[in-house]
Amino acid sequence: MDSIIPNNQQVLAHDFFINEMMVNKQSHQAILTIKRWNWISKLPAAPSGSIGKRQTKKLLMESCLAVIPNQFLLLEEQHLN
Repeated sequence: MDSIIPNNQQVLAHDFFINEMMVNKQSHQAILTIKRWNWISKLPAAPSGSIGKRQTKKLLMESCLAVIPNQFLLLEEQHLN
């Protein structure tokens, strides 16, 4: 007997798996980018390299490895008024 409500478990599992793979790939790419910025920041500076060093330092500070205060996260998630 066919059920009235279709079972979409396989489709949902497949979608979840695809999304999980995409998140893992993007996370890996972000980590590689941050490592590249860190490596560039440690290179000896050429005359025009000081601008590049400042930019990479700024990118590293704004990356996902930067410290974020707990208050900010609580406000963003609307757990704190």
